[in-house]
Amino acid sequence: MVVEVLLALSTLLAPGDDGSLQRDIALAFNQPALYLQQHPETEERDVDANDPSLPWLALVDGLLTRHVAAEIDHRSDVADVNWNLSQLRSYALLSGNTRHWLETAKMEGTEKILRALAPHAKKDGLVVATMDIDSDSYVILILSKPDYEQATKLAAKLGYSLKHI
Repeated sequence: MVVEVLLALSTLLAPGDDGSLQRDIALAFNQPALYLQQHPETEERDVDANDPSLPWLALVDGLLTRHVAAEIDHRSDVADVNWNLSQLRSYALLSGNTRHWLETAKMEGTEKILRALAPHAKKDGLVVATMDIDSDSYVILILSKPDYEQATKLAAKLGYSLKHI
């Protein structure tokens, strides 16, 4: 059941993917050592083949490489946060007003910036969400409200957290 929920979550978060994300998640679940061998970026997260969070991290890293999510250090300034978010496919869903706010705001600290961004995104019908990877960085997604609600339910079934900021 776990792998099916992960695959459903990957389909929701990365629609239009060519199936490679799902193959990577299945590989991380069924053959973790082989997955780590093929994906050194995940191994850099200091996990091994016996780590039960490996399939979740495979999802995260897959979303990062597909520009669905961005990983941002907790000490970033608004320019860095804006640049990282601008690399996301969903960035274009933010209104011009919200993007202008991001470009002109003067703030430090990723959490503070994301909390200030959230009401702007909400006006655009979007949710700024984070995926918990037990790190001092933030894995950020910009989702529609219905996708966010469905994604949080799927993540909860897995015992992981995907929450609005």
